[in-house]
Amino acid sequence: MTTESTDQEPKSLLDKVDEGVDNGATNMMIGGGIGAYSAATFLAAGAICPACIIAAPLFLGIGAAQRHTFLKKKSGEHNERTDK
Repeated sequence: MTTESTDQEPKSLLDKVDEGVDNGATNMMIGGGIGAYSAATFLAAGAICPACIIAAPLFLGIGAAQRHTFLKKKSGEHNERTDK
């Protein structure tokens, strides 16, 4: 039977927000990479992968929504701390 150490502090809200912003940025970079790959494939072969047509805007949209949501929460947390 193993016991977990309690030395680790739970993540604060700002750590979670920063992690969420990073995830949103990662999704946006993935979408941009898929879009660049699609453009290069189109220029080289004259065709685009059907999955790329769906995946690129999907990743860009999800990443943008994540960044917007988490940055909105972060600014709300910042305002609460400065009001005190």
